[in-house]
Amino acid sequence: MKNSLLFSAALILCTSLMAQAPQGIRHQAVIRNTQGEIVSGDTIGIRANILQGDARGTAVFVENQKPQSNERGLITSEKGQIIPVSSTPAEIVRGEEPENMKANDVYNPITGKVWMDRNLGASQVATSSTDVNSYGDLYQWGRGSDGHQLRTSGTTTTISVNDSPGHDNFIIANDDSYDWRSPQNDNLWQGVNGVNNPCPTGYRLPTEAEWNAERLSWSSNDDAGAFASPLKLPLAGYRHFSDGSLYYSGAIFAYWSSTVSGIGTRVIFCDAWGVFIENAARAMGISTRCIKGNHNLNLWANLNDAGTVTGSGEYEAGAQVVISATANPGWEFVKWTGDTQHLDNENSGNTTLTMPAYDISIIASFAYQSTGFTCGLSTVTFTYNGELAIYGTVESEGQCWLDRNLGASRVATISTDAQAYGDLFQWGRGDDGHQAITSEITFTLSSSDTPGHGDFIVTKNSPWDWRSPQNHNLWQGVSGVNNPCPSGYRLPTWWEFLVERWSWNTSNAEGAFNSPLKFVVPGYRDHDYGFHFNAGSWGLYWSGSVEDSFTEVLEIRSTESQIRVLRRAYGLSVRCIRDSEHSTYYNLDLDVNPIGAGTVIGAGGYEAGTQGIISATANPGWEFVNWTGDTDCIDDPNSALTTVTMPEYNISLTANFSPAFFDLTLNLDMSFAPGFNPETDLVYVTGTLAGFWPVPGSDPDNQLMTRVGETMIWTKTFTLPPGDYQYKYFVNPGWEGGEWSGEPNREITVAGDMVV
Repeated sequence: MKNSLLFSAALILCTSLMAQAPQGIRHQAVIRNTQGEIVSGDTIGIRANILQGDARGTAVFVENQKPQSNERGLITSEKGQIIPVSSTPAEIVRGEEPENMKANDVYNPITGKVWMDRNLGASQVATSSTDVNSYGDLYQWGRGSDGHQLRTSGTTTTISVNDSPGHDNFIIANDDSYDWRSPQNDNLWQGVNGVNNPCPTGYRLPTEAEWNAERLSWSSNDDAGAFASPLKLPLAGYRHFSDGSLYYSGAIFAYWSSTVSGIGTRVIFCDAWGVFIENAARAMGISTRCIKGNHNLNLWANLNDAGTVTGSGEYEAGAQVVISATANPGWEFVKWTGDTQHLDNENSGNTTLTMPAYDISIIASFAYQSTGFTCGLSTVTFTYNGELAIYGTVESEGQCWLDRNLGASRVATISTDAQAYGDLFQWGRGDDGHQAITSEITFTLSSSDTPGHGDFIVTKNSPWDWRSPQNHNLWQGVSGVNNPCPSGYRLPTWWEFLVERWSWNTSNAEGAFNSPLKFVVPGYRDHDYGFHFNAGSWGLYWSGSVEDSFTEVLEIRSTESQIRVLRRAYGLSVRCIRDSEHSTYYNLDLDVNPIGAGTVIGAGGYEAGTQGIISATANPGWEFVNWTGDTDCIDDPNSALTTVTMPEYNISLTANFSPAFFDLTLNLDMSFAPGFNPETDLVYVTGTLAGFWPVPGSDPDNQLMTRVGETMIWTKTFTLPPGDYQYKYFVNPGWEGGEWSGEPNREITVAGDMVV
C-alpha cells in the first residue's frame, strides 16, 4: 500500500546551467486556487530550486520570492538573485567523531524540550536551510550507526533477519512491508535504552507528539519556520527504499520519530506545500535529530486538600518508578485513574510504574473518611408503603447503609435470593404501591410529582419518564421530594456507588454479594410494558444523581459491573444510605459528546470551594473542542486540561469532540500520458475518497482535477476523516479513459494532512 508522502512525486525544474549563476530569468504565470479560480490581488509564495543533474540532485541554486498577483491573477518575477549553494558534501569519517561533531544542546522554551543542535552525522549547525554541511546522515528506521546511513554507502537487496545486519550497506526493500528487516520489529529505537538507538548517551528519538509540538511552536508551517526555530532544520533530502538513490537535497526534509504506525513509522516532512506528520516506509533513508532525556510522568490528586502524591518527574522508557499517594487527615486513598495500564496495582497507594516511551498522567483519587465512624443504632424503624418496617444497618467504606433493598423481607443469603430482591421503583416516585413487581400498568403519564395511584406508568416515547414535564429535583437528599428512604437516609450519589464498587474483591455480581451490602440481582421492569426481566442475572440500583433526562445507576451482572445512565420510567432497586453528619459533598459529573469520541478524568464528589483537575483526551480520529455545561466553575472551557472550583451544588460538564478531518492533496504528472491534450482533455480522480466510486465526470466538484499553472501537473485536494481509501485517475468522463485497466486500485491510509 502506497500510503505515505515519501512515495509522492514532485515537480522539478531541470535546465542546463553555465558555470556561473544566471543573470536573470523572467517568469510569468496565472495563479489559480485548487478550484481553478483566479487568485487576484494576493501575495504569492514562490520557491525556485535548481537541482544538479536530475531530480535526485542537490540544490545548487535556490530562491524565495513573494510577488503580488494583479487583478487578472498574473504574476511576474525576475529570478536573478539566486543564491549559489555548494554541491560538494563534506567528507565525514565514521567511528570516533571528531571534536567539532559533538553537538551542543538547544532549548525550545515553548515546548520545554532540549534537543541536539544538529542532525546526526552533520559537521555543523545549519547556517541556512540548504547548508550541505548540516545535512548529516540518512538512517533506515531502527538501524544502528553501522555505516549504512552515509549518503554514499553501497546497497544490497538482501533483507536482514535480525536487528543488526552485520554490514554497512543500505538495504533495498521492495516487498510488502518496505522494511529492511523481516520480520519487522516495532520495538527498535524506543527510548534512551532502545535497541539500536543511534543517539548519544542520554538522548533518544523524539515521539510523534514531540515533533508535532515543535512544529506548532514555529513561526510558520514551512521550511522557513523550521529553520527559524531553535532546531534550525535543514532541507537534507532522503534516500528511497527502492534503489537507495538520494532525492531532493536542498528542497525537502524528513525526520524520523520513534512512533510506529502499522507497517510504517511516523515522520515530520516538509516540501513546497508545508510541514506535515505522516507515515513513511522504514527502509527509507531519512534524517535523525535526537532529543535529550526522558518522558514526563505527571501526578495529581483529584482534590487539592485531600492528599499528596510523589513520583512526578522525567524518566527513561522502561524505568521502574515507585509512586505514592498519601491521604490527609479525614481522607482516604481510593485508587489511581488515568494511564493506569502502566501500574502494577491501581488500587494501592504505593505501587510501581513501568515508564512508557511517551508522557503520561495519573490522578490519585481520594474520598472523605469519617474517623471512628459507626452506624450507631443497629436497626431502623420506619413506615414503608403504609406499613411498619424494621431494617438493619451495615457499615461499608465509612458509610452507613440499610442492610437490604427497600421492600425486601430479609437480608440476602445468596445473590439470587428472591426474598431479598425487594421492590422496583420508577425514579423519583414515592412508595405509593407502583414499586411492587406485580403492580398494574397505565399508559397515562403523570403531570405532577404525585400520580395519585399505585399503577406502574409505562411509556414508549422520549424522554421515557413517568412524569411530563420531567422534574430533575426529585429524590435529592434526605429532604428530597418523594424520598422513599427512612428519616435521615437518602438515595446514594453515583460517586458513593462507585466508591462502594471499588471496594469489592471482584467487579461483578459475586463481588457485589460478598461486600458488606450483600447486593442481589432482582432484574428490572421495562418502561414499554412493565415486564419483569433478568431476575437472577441483573441488578440495577438507582442513585440520586441525574444526567440530562436520565439518571445514574449501579449496574451489576454476573460478568461485570458499571455506573451507567438509564431512563427514569424503568423499575429499579433502591438501597438507602444514611446522610453524612460531616461536610457536604457535591457531585461533579463528566460526560463525553459524542459517546466514544474520547475519555474524561476527574469526576467525583467534591466539597464546596475545593479545586480539582479535569481532563479530556480524544480517541484516534477525534479532537477536543470545548467543555459545555456548568462552565462558570472551570478556569478555561476551551482547554482539555483545566481546573474546576466546586460550588455548593451538583454540576455537570460535557467534553465535546469533533471528527478530525485531514487534507489529502493528489498531484498527478501527465507529462508522459500518451495522447493526452492538456488544452482539451479533462482529468478526473474517483474512488471511495469521492464517495463510493462515482462514474468519472458525474460529480465534477468532487472529481475534477485542476491544472497547476502551465505545468503538466494536475491537482485535487480532498478533506477526509482518517481511514483507508481507494482511487484511480481518468481522462475525460466515463470509465474508458482510466489507468491500469484490470489492475488493483491505488490505496492510501489518511492519518494526517498528506500530499501525494
